[in-house]
Amino acid sequence: MPRSNPNVERGNFMITLHMVDTQADAGLHAAAERHASLYQGLEGANVLFTSRRPALFPYVDPTNSIVIPLAERVLFSKASDLPRSAYVEVEAGQTIQIYHAYLQLTAQLRGLRWMMVHYRISTFIALTLVFWAFEVIFMGVAWGLWSMTSGSPPGDADDKTRRLEAEGYEYEDEDTDRAETFPTYGRQQPLKYEPDIKPEADPEQPLSEIPRAGADADDEDEGSFDDDDDDVQHKDSGIGTSYSEEGVSSIRRRTSRNKL
Repeated sequence: MPRSNPNVERGNFMITLHMVDTQADAGLHAAAERHASLYQGLEGANVLFTSRRPALFPYVDPTNSIVIPLAERVLFSKASDLPRSAYVEVEAGQTIQIYHAYLQLTAQLRGLRWMMVHYRISTFIALTLVFWAFEVIFMGVAWGLWSMTSGSPPGDADDKTRRLEAEGYEYEDEDTDRAETFPTYGRQQPLKYEPDIKPEADPEQPLSEIPRAGADADDEDEGSFDDDDDDVQHKDSGIGTSYSEEGVSSIRRRTSRNKL
C-alpha cells in the first residue's frame, strides 16, 4: 500500500474472508463483484467459513533524525585549550523545520585508557600486581643501599650472631678470667668484658689424701732403712764376717718395729 494522503487519512477499516466449496471461475468472479457492490451474498456458492477483522494503516513517525559527522580525530595539546562551548549553524534558509539539534562529542581512547574503560576488573587486578611487584623490588634495592652505606652487609648480622653463639659455647667449656671484646652491629663501639677478680680460696685437702701416722712412720723407717743399706754397702763388705752383718741388720729392723 502506498503512503498516500488518502491511505494515511483513512484510519481503521474492516477485512472479510469467505471460503466456498466451488472452484474459482468466471461465474464465481461475477458473483463476488455483485456481492461487493450490492452485499447480496455469493450466488451459486456454498459458504463454508466466514471471518471479519478490523485493520489499520500503520503509523509512521513524521520526524527524522540525521547524524552528520562534523570533525574526526581532533586533538587538543594543552588542557587550557579545551573548548567549553560550541556554536552550530544550519544553513538551509528559513523554510526548513527543525525540532531540536545537539552536538555530541565522543572520546576515542587508546592504550591503557581504552583497557581501563572496557576491561575494568582485569585491568585493576593486573595493575595492582604490577604495583606490588615494583614496590617489593624497590624496597629490596633501598635495603641493600642502606646496608652498604651503614657499613654492615645484609649477611653480617647472621654471621655475627653465629660467631657469638660459637664463642659463647667455647667460653662455657673454658674457665677463663681474661678480658674479652665482642663485635657489634654497624658503627657502634665494641662491647668489652672485664671479669671481676675474686680471691682464690685455698683448696681443701680431702681426707683420703691425708696420710695416717703409721704409714708416715713406715715411710720414714723405710727411707732410713734404705739409707742405712746404702751406708752398709759403702762400708766393709764383710767377707768372712757374714754373722756380724746379719746381726746388725736384724737389730735395726727390730728397732723400727719397736717404734711402731
